[in-house]
Amino acid sequence: MSGHATFDLPEFPWDRLTPLGDKARAHPGGIVDLSIGTPVDPVPEIIQKALASASDSPGYPPTAGIPAVQKAMRDWSIKNLHAPDDVGVLPSIGSKEMVTLLPFLLRAKRVLYPDIAYPSYHVGAVMAGAEAIPVAEDPKSWPAADFAWINSPSNPTGALMSDQAMLDAIAWARANDAHLVSDECYLELGWEETPRSVLSFKEAAEAKVIALHSLSKRSNLAGYRAGFAVGNPSVISELLEIR
Repeated sequence: MSGHATFDLPEFPWDRLTPLGDKARAHPGGIVDLSIGTPVDPVPEIIQKALASASDSPGYPPTAGIPAVQKAMRDWSIKNLHAPDDVGVLPSIGSKEMVTLLPFLLRAKRVLYPDIAYPSYHVGAVMAGAEAIPVAEDPKSWPAADFAWINSPSNPTGALMSDQAMLDAIAWARANDAHLVSDECYLELGWEETPRSVLSFKEAAEAKVIALHSLSKRSNLAGYRAGFAVGNPSVISELLEIR
């Protein structure tokens, strides 16, 4: 940890996988590439038509999103995430923008992230000059910090956090006056169980909790960089002011 923002970053995992992928492709029968979960199915026709109808938009959009977009994000979050009615919303350039930049934007000093996780949590902490600390799933074992990531369903394991673990994470955030950020880009892709948003717990409204959502996987829109942050109105307002 340097305490200052830096671009002296660790080697990205996909760069390390490149020579291994080349070796695997040379093997008889080829390769089953599970390294990057990029959508391959077509963009739904209804979305293609909506994009085409909105293609004549030469001006800069408002940072907060036009009123119709704000309403759509809020209404969807209340209906599908069971978020409170006064929840804050903010569009983002996909969710990866927020994943990478949030520790910097929120001036984090110590960032906790799952010990088996998407690499951008670690990279974002390093970029912000924060101490990056991998932790086990049980929030009762977490050390003091001012920022923590949770990810359910998990990338790459697919595991879901239990209700009790989420409540414990919210309690940890309140006890440490910390930001708790839930990366929920796979929320609608559960297997045996239906995943639950951290915002569905009433206790989350009393803490600095936000969730990140993305249309990349659920709507095959990875190439369009569409996502949003939703949660504590004060935290969302702070992010809007910074942006």
